[in-house]
Amino acid sequence: MSLTTRILAVNIFAIVLLAGGLFFLDSYRSQLLEIRSQALLRELDSVAQALPLLPASRRDAYLTEVAVALESRLRLYDASGAKIADSFLLAPPTYDVAQRDQIPLRRIMAREIDVVTDALVGSPAPPDYVDPQPDRANDWPEIAAASDIGRSVARQGPDGAYVLSAARQTADGALLLTTRAADIRGIIREERLTITLFSIAVLLVSI
Repeated sequence: MSLTTRILAVNIFAIVLLAGGLFFLDSYRSQLLEIRSQALLRELDSVAQALPLLPASRRDAYLTEVAVALESRLRLYDASGAKIADSFLLAPPTYDVAQRDQIPLRRIMAREIDVVTDALVGSPAPPDYVDPQPDRANDWPEIAAASDIGRSVARQGPDGAYVLSAARQTADGALLLTTRAADIRGIIREERLTITLFSIAVLLVSI
């Protein structure tokens, strides 16, 4: 092997390291989303089992308490698909899906980097989170596809933060639990920065 070939091989190592790190992060992100989604489904199952045991006068208070404890939003729909309870209407919202014109430049840039990175590893971008107006059960695909064991979906807000939802059919309608999981995107961004800086350091040393 010629000296030129060996030099190129050493320098390519940093690029391979960066690419491998990005693919690892994509797998790691999928695992984090799956773990969080399964946790939401378990919480939703507990709510679905508790509701029939409560008097009607306690229903709204219970939904609000659970939503506040989980920093989430709970919605209850009847058999016709009409929304009959919403924790965001019963109490102050526990999270805010920010609008794009309210997002600082730094966070906009971070989301654009997310888009580029996802494209490089071939990871499809999650759909945007939009609250339907009017809000009915059939406006949420996860409710239509849910059963008594539930179904979860990951979307993203204007700043790129994940908004996770879990839906479950009940005897009288459906339950929908949503939460803003900004920490997952934050973890991925921090790890991606670490891998990038390390790869740059390795490239400089090899050069």
